[in-house]
Amino acid sequence: MCEDTVPERFLNEPMPKTVEYQTNEGATFPLNDMLQKYYRYRDWDPKTGFPSEPKLKSLGLDYVDKDLAPLRSRYLSEAEAKKKKYYV
Repeated sequence: MCEDTVPERFLNEPMPKTVEYQTNEGATFPLNDMLQKYYRYRDWDPKTGFPSEPKLKSLGLDYVDKDLAPLRSRYLSEAEAKKKKYYV
């Protein structure tokens, strides 16, 4: 999920008013909400951004799930460490 991002300014800088009918003035890009919806739509794990076990099975890739298990675990550990470092 770390790789699924946009430039920082899209997340933090409010949109400028560029035309009279612009209705998004002052809004920021709701990336996290959008990613959660996207992952659920694709049947991926919203916490990791990895394909879910049922999704892999439906694609005939259930054997891949064993290889992804340690990567999922490592990703969650690293994400938790970053959260503690930057958001405490």
